Amino acid sequence: MDPRHTGEMLKHLEKQNELLKDSYKSMSYELHKLQGGDGNVSDNGKSGHSTALVNATSSEQ
Repeated sequence: MDPRHTGEMLKHLEKQNELLKDSYKSMSYELHKLQGGDGNVSDNGKSGHSTALVNATSSEQ
């Protein structure tokens, strides 16, 4: 790894870590809602809607 780019790489990895944590929190929240909030999947006859957060970034080489 070129030492001239370590600062840029660190910033990139920190941002990726933040985005992954946010995605994890969002997906955990959605899973909890789908499970009915008590860990058991509930079927109350209603159809639910779920959203997904996808983050895509490109990095310069």
